[in-house]
Amino acid sequence: MANAMQIDDLMVEWQRRYQQGEFLSADELCSDCPELKPEAERRIEEIEHSPAFMTQGLDTGGNANATAIEPSTVPEESQDMLVFQQRYNKLRFLARGGLGEVYIADDLELQRDVVLKFIRARHRHRPEIQIQFQLEAEVTAKLDHPGVVPVYGIGRTADGRACYAMRFINGVTLDATILQLHAPRATQTDGHAVREAAPFSAARTSELHNLLTRFITACKTLAYAHNRGIVHRDIKPDNIMLGKYGETLMVDWGLAISVDRDDSAKASGEETLMPGSGTGSSSGGTGYPVGTPAYMSPEQANGAVVRPASDIFSLGATLYKLLTGRAPYSGESADEVVRKARLGAWVSPRHFEKHIPRPLAAICEHAMAIDPQQRYATALELADDLELWLSDEPVAAYHEGFSERLGRWTRHHRVWTQAILTALVVVSLVVTLAAMQLSRSADKEREARNDSEKSHQDSLQLAAEFIAKAVGQDLQSRWLILEREATDPELPRRLQALESEPFDPAVGDRDLQLWLSDRISQYDSIAPAKSWMVLDRQGILRGRYPKSETIGKSFVFRDYFHGLGRDVDPTQKQELAPLTRPHRSNVFRSRTDDSLVVTLSAPIWSGQGNDRRVIGVLAMSMQIGQFGILESQLGGHRVLRLIDTNASAQDERGTVLYDSRNKNGTLAQKSQRIPDPLVTELEQLRLSRVQQQRQQLATGGFFKNHFTDAADDRTTSQWIAAFEPVILRTASRELHDTGWVVVVQQPTSARESR
Repeated sequence: MANAMQIDDLMVEWQRRYQQGEFLSADELCSDCPELKPEAERRIEEIEHSPAFMTQGLDTGGNANATAIEPSTVPEESQDMLVFQQRYNKLRFLARGGLGEVYIADDLELQRDVVLKFIRARHRHRPEIQIQFQLEAEVTAKLDHPGVVPVYGIGRTADGRACYAMRFINGVTLDATILQLHAPRATQTDGHAVREAAPFSAARTSELHNLLTRFITACKTLAYAHNRGIVHRDIKPDNIMLGKYGETLMVDWGLAISVDRDDSAKASGEETLMPGSGTGSSSGGTGYPVGTPAYMSPEQANGAVVRPASDIFSLGATLYKLLTGRAPYSGESADEVVRKARLGAWVSPRHFEKHIPRPLAAICEHAMAIDPQQRYATALELADDLELWLSDEPVAAYHEGFSERLGRWTRHHRVWTQAILTALVVVSLVVTLAAMQLSRSADKEREARNDSEKSHQDSLQLAAEFIAKAVGQDLQSRWLILEREATDPELPRRLQALESEPFDPAVGDRDLQLWLSDRISQYDSIAPAKSWMVLDRQGILRGRYPKSETIGKSFVFRDYFHGLGRDVDPTQKQELAPLTRPHRSNVFRSRTDDSLVVTLSAPIWSGQGNDRRVIGVLAMSMQIGQFGILESQLGGHRVLRLIDTNASAQDERGTVLYDSRNKNGTLAQKSQRIPDPLVTELEQLRLSRVQQQRQQLATGGFFKNHFTDAADDRTTSQWIAAFEPVILRTASRELHDTGWVVVVQQPTSARESR
């Protein structure tokens, strides 16, 4: 009787420890009473195989022990099939995500560690999660590649949750390795002194090259998936595993979708991967971001159609983290990160780490191009460029200068280089030493002055370049929004209905007004607008939000309706056709509040094939001050201005559209202009920038050390200023020169007082 009570107490203790994640053997449990060991072994075996303990502890967050068994029943119509039954137990908690949780388990049949992934208990009754989980297991299993974790089998737990078993990888994530790469590191130099070894120092070259080689392997794995018609949608450093023995694996295919393959992928001979679960190929966007915002492409963040180009952007973002130690986007809230991702508002990696080699930074930026058509066509092309850089060969993403080509030649011909240098050193040594001695004091003073000047110039130029890029990306994002919304079937339906229905301008079309109200509210956080408008093919304003007395009036003369580049004379009767491509109007003054306004517009199409025609125009007007980046605080005495070198509605060239010294930056009462000679210089700068971008050439800053600001009340005040034009690519991949130039300026006195 005493032994029975004692064994009961021991089993209570075993179960308590079991639920806490600790598995006790019979020897450990009965260390003080070995005579009870046989009975303890028998009871432990019964408990382990009891249905009540099949999934116990799987949602506790700590180490767990359980047994998961694949279904062993075989349908009658498949009795001739060969069926295996695998058994796993002693689960140890590894990780948990929003939908699933991962454990390490013992494979009882083959005596090895495996990884089991389960749907979390809270989601087991959600059909859409079950389908997505099944799709993830099928995609992972069918991607037969060394860079994808092999799947051993799929089954269900006793409480009905799907789970699948896969290979256990003993390693770390790429993200953890990147943190190690950028962590402060000291290295011994002469046996006594130590200095910090930066990631791009010579002492760390092999470490950096090894990590880039691993990243190249991940690119090739993703290229294989794309070739099979699979898009990952969640590429990031945390989803790339690095094994202890050189393995590099792409993991977590939970958001993967199948897409239609292009002709080159079909010609490769690889079979299109079409999972039995899910809905097949993806033909449209989700309407909301899916993935990790810090690494996603602008089209993915906008919920648009996702194709392999989006994964290539995320590879570039992962390379960005590898080079800089930080993600491309960050913010104080998730909404801020998503907003930056939608605009593609990332900063050049060399802004954070100036020692990044320029070709390597160019590869990263090419992969992260805002326009999907401007990125690498495939992940293999990205891998090829990285391999060329590792081999010290020219890369496709970067145009080298003469000095860089010369440097490569000297590295490849070291014997000749050393001989030439030795001869030059011997000839010039005496002359050089004498000259250095005579001019040393003068050089020090001049260098200090030049360094200070260069620092100010670089700082102003970087600010001007960043703001110009952000304004261009804002315009591009608004155009993409307009083009997408112009394809809404509701617009042509309402416009066609209005042709046959009586129309009261005082009331307007309620459905159309509601549609416009929904759009201006939906995009208020990422693309604030002064108004949204719909015009029919005769130029009649059919809808406007906010509502206005101008509804029902003709605006056929307006530039944003016909896209001719200038308003026409409204007093002359003219039949003008609506525009057929996205357009940006010239800047004009609003009749309501006298503020400076620009309007973006896109055609509304109806019909298909030869019957396709433009039946209206969708337009978005915005006050110049509604560009979010113009609200940036530059700090100190710096001033931000936006100049329009185009002819305005009043034939004025060089109009100041924005000045940060004014309230909200707007110039509503009196126009400011810059002198004509400076306008001419800025026009030449714009033409030069367009040519450089077409040929993918490196650009240099445009800077003035002596600049007079006509808007400055102090007539004797002098400024230094940096200039950068706003140039972007439209959705049709054409370069668009807005004619606007960003100016960041600072008083000379503020520079000298530093």
